[in-house]
Amino acid sequence: MKGEKVSKVIIVTGASKGIGRATATALNNAGHVVYGLSRTEPEGDYGFNYIPLDVTDHAALKKTYREIYEKEGAIDCVINNAGWGI
Repeated sequence: MKGEKVSKVIIVTGASKGIGRATATALNNAGHVVYGLSRTEPEGDYGFNYIPLDVTDHAALKKTYREIYEKEGAIDCVINNAGWGI
C-alpha cells in the first residue's frame, strides 16, 4: 500500500563501532530487522541483533547468512562495512 512502511531484513558488517554501528543503529531505529556482524561486540545498548563473526571466515559467513535467511525468510540488503586499517 502506498505510504506504508515496509520493514526489511538488513545485514551490516563491521557493526561494532563507527559508521557500521551508526548505520545498524539508524536502520534498527527506523523499524528494520538488523543483524550487525563484527568480531567485537558493540559496547552499551546497541539495539540490533548482534552476531560475532569475522568476515574473512567464509564458511562461518555462509552459515550465518543461511541461518538469518532461514529465520527471517529473506535478506533484503547487505551493507559491507567491515574493514581494517593500519
